[in-house]
Amino acid sequence: MTIVAQDTFTRADTTGSTTISNAAGWGTSSDGEAWSTLPTTSCTFKIVSNRGQESGDTGRDHVRLGTQTLADAEALVRFSVSNIANYFGLTLRQTDTSNWYAARYNNGKLDLEKDVTGTATQITNTTFTITANTLYWLRFRCQGTNLKAKIWADGSSEPGSWTLTTTDSALTSAAGFGFVWNNPSSSDVIKVDSYSVDNLVAHVLISDGYGGVFT
Repeated sequence: MTIVAQDTFTRADTTGSTTISNAAGWGTSSDGEAWSTLPTTSCTFKIVSNRGQESGDTGRDHVRLGTQTLADAEALVRFSVSNIANYFGLTLRQTDTSNWYAARYNNGKLDLEKDVTGTATQITNTTFTITANTLYWLRFRCQGTNLKAKIWADGSSEPGSWTLTTTDSALTSAAGFGFVWNNPSSSDVIKVDSYSVDNLVAHVLISDGYGGVFT
């Protein structure tokens, strides 16, 4: 795997703005790319104590990092929510707000969801209890038709196995990546840091005829 995008969110605090990528919002990511909203939202974005923070809006919103597109990828983030009724997730193969896969914490559950031409479907889920304002890690992988997700508390060991695994073939093309969330109240706050996306490149081993192999 090769990290192709990341944001540590380690930068100066900002005052907050509805524009995610400007100097008062989230600014430029640590890898030099820009965050963007899909489409423009009325959220307030700011940097507080080296974390990206979002608040001030209700309903479902999307953000995307950069302009790269990937079909097979794995995303990782550390996050917290102020309200356990929030949902927050990682998106992959995200063409727009109507076509994407997501692994998300969703009001007491971890689920895998897809949205295809505007129709959202929860593919599979399992119970997962969190504590408000506490950090958790979320990892999401799309590889071929395989979708996998895991979630665990910050400070504990990452589980060796995936929490959820399933298959789905609705979305196969390379597309963007980022976050999706839904705040029940405008006072709810979501915080993120340590975000990264890996390109899952399949290497084919070829024999050189003399006992060696190369990719």
